[in-house]
Amino acid sequence: MNNREIKFRVWDKLLNKFIPWNCFIPFDNDREYIIQQYTGLKDKDGQEIYEGDIIQYENRLGHVKFYSGIFFCCWDDQTDDELGYMKIDEIQMIDTIPNYEK
Repeated sequence: MNNREIKFRVWDKLLNKFIPWNCFIPFDNDREYIIQQYTGLKDKDGQEIYEGDIIQYENRLGHVKFYSGIFFCCWDDQTDDELGYMKIDEIQMIDTIPNYEK
């Protein structure tokens, strides 16, 4: 059994860009951050999929969410599916939540 790689990325809302996780200082009161956990999966183009990313699968668009130890995709039609049951070669990462919220 392979364990998934545990890593994160951090969106700095003040700088409007991702900053390296190892540079992240969580107690800076002048800034707001979005912390996203890596799912351990890559899309059909080899791009890493993180919590909060916007993905497309079988002509559906949704965002990745982590809940109760499981990564889900919450679809625009208010349903959800577990990422582990999707065919990886059919998932396409479209955008990240920080870019989607602009």
